[in-house]
Amino acid sequence: MIRKLLIANRGEIAVRVAQTCRRMDIDTVAVYSDADRGALHVRACDEAVRVGAAPPSESYLNTEAILAAARRSGADAVHPGYGFLSENAAFAQAVIDAGLTWVGPPPSAIEAMGQKVQARALMQDAGVPVVPGTHDPTQFERVGFPLLVKADAGGGGRGMRLVREASELEEALASARREAGAAFGSDRVFLERYVERARHVEVQVFGDTHGTVIHLGERECSVQRRHQKVIEESPSPAVDEVLRARLGEAAVRAAQTVGYVGAGTVEFLLDDQTGVFYFLEMNTRLQVEHRVTERVFGVDLVRMQLEVAEGAALPDVGRMRGAAIEARLYAEDADQGYLPQSGTVLDFFAPVQLDVTVDRAVEAGDAVSIHYDPMIAKVIARGADREQARRRLLRALRDLSVLGLTTNRRQLMAILEHPEFVRGEATTAWLSQVALPPPSDTGRPFARLCALAHELTQMAPRVPGVPPGWRSSRFRDAELSVDGEPLRWRTEGAGWRVSDGDVSVLLEVEPLGGGALRVGVDSHLRTARVVATAEGWWVHTPDGQFVLNRDPRFPDTRRADATGGCVAPMPGKVLRVEVAPKDTITKGQALIVLEAMKMEQTLRAPRDGVVAAVRAQVGEQVDTGAVLIELEPVVE
Repeated sequence: MIRKLLIANRGEIAVRVAQTCRRMDIDTVAVYSDADRGALHVRACDEAVRVGAAPPSESYLNTEAILAAARRSGADAVHPGYGFLSENAAFAQAVIDAGLTWVGPPPSAIEAMGQKVQARALMQDAGVPVVPGTHDPTQFERVGFPLLVKADAGGGGRGMRLVREASELEEALASARREAGAAFGSDRVFLERYVERARHVEVQVFGDTHGTVIHLGERECSVQRRHQKVIEESPSPAVDEVLRARLGEAAVRAAQTVGYVGAGTVEFLLDDQTGVFYFLEMNTRLQVEHRVTERVFGVDLVRMQLEVAEGAALPDVGRMRGAAIEARLYAEDADQGYLPQSGTVLDFFAPVQLDVTVDRAVEAGDAVSIHYDPMIAKVIARGADREQARRRLLRALRDLSVLGLTTNRRQLMAILEHPEFVRGEATTAWLSQVALPPPSDTGRPFARLCALAHELTQMAPRVPGVPPGWRSSRFRDAELSVDGEPLRWRTEGAGWRVSDGDVSVLLEVEPLGGGALRVGVDSHLRTARVVATAEGWWVHTPDGQFVLNRDPRFPDTRRADATGGCVAPMPGKVLRVEVAPKDTITKGQALIVLEAMKMEQTLRAPRDGVVAAVRAQVGEQVDTGAVLIELEPVVE
């Protein structure tokens, strides 16, 4: 029996595993880098052991430090979560050799499925259909265009590039190899045919030590950006009972071929036009999206992992019931090319809602670092059918408040409301092709009033005769600059008469605690959440989330000097500089490549020009707003 479990991971999966352990009366041990000393997963566990300093992401790859942490804490088992060492056969073997219980598949199964080219050959021998491809990039003509360059040891979209013509292949290979080497320690890649009208459908499999292997239905993961999943659901709207049986049979055969034990996922590419499916890869670990399977089967997959590791036989999991959809909340700006965001979370509020679960990696006050994947939470909703699950998830995202940094929350809501998604028609290319509505500023006037309401509650005393909770100002007349424009007010009864230009409204405020306010505008009451900073306010309202400034934004002098130049949109490490001073460049030309949150970001020229100066060096760590390249107009 497992007494104390060391969780060799971080973020929301470490918190998730700790939650199940608490219900099973298993003590937990977190590991942390110096950057994560105060992280949520450290607080969620019973104990925590430091495993390394900078660079923070490599601390979780240090096998010796993790095993030493297990010895020091007296842990008798290790759960690898997902990512980091979860699919590292050598790490799994080291855990076993140390006399610890490994909560995962046998090292031989990890090794067999860990290299994609080798796994493809195994599946072909087992009679499982695979996508046509080659491990020899010089044989690209055998694959044909469009094709995908994929990391042999990779996953999660890293080390993957879409190539539509031969002229793009050389750069795609070089970029994929760099990214794969940084993420997985191996820069080997292979080529695979790209199916234009494809769905990403995967099957959850589970094996025990008694020779039983089962499947728990499928998940659809076709809504992706940069080949990384954004929305996952179960069951798939494209799969009927007959196809489900065929997919399940192929997935079980794949797992049996390698003697699989524990939780795993067999991923397939489903041709949306023909109904033919192909083996993509097997993830020999728990998946980020395992929660949707849990919700439709009514099981706890982490508990099953722990019980199988203790030698128990698999339980009867029954049949699928209802539907579940999961949305991944990323710290990124989806409207600016999915640029990763970092900073401090000022507010994280997830209201309690029927059949909705929020798995989070952060709480208010926590820092989101550039060193790790940008996913900070998952929101999962279950319903009696897909439409009910979709509506519940949409409502949960509408009420979810994450202030302090930009997230993809608005994009997730737009996806869930899009008619093609509602009809279940999304393919893997859909998100890159669909036109989602742009951000709207229609709610900004109310958000400005909420910022003012927050300030008034800070300065206003309780006044006798005013209803409890409501306040009035001791100041008769005043004004406040919000986004560079004044809001003027004077007291009127239990509230304030506020003038915004030519508009005059009666403002009432009831503080609800924790940054929440009930704001009345001409007796129309609505709830908002507001966090004030030295620069301005972050505001969450029923209309959206807004960032408001106390004064107009003025560009700093460095930005002014680099008008039309290249400015770092996020913190990152400079991987390559593609131009030199006096080079003549054209709009869209690659100028510099940054690495942030494990992904490469190519910054391109905003217009034609001449390089006046290069301020960045390869290997340099740069901050948001740093001028990297200065451009001058072309002199005719």
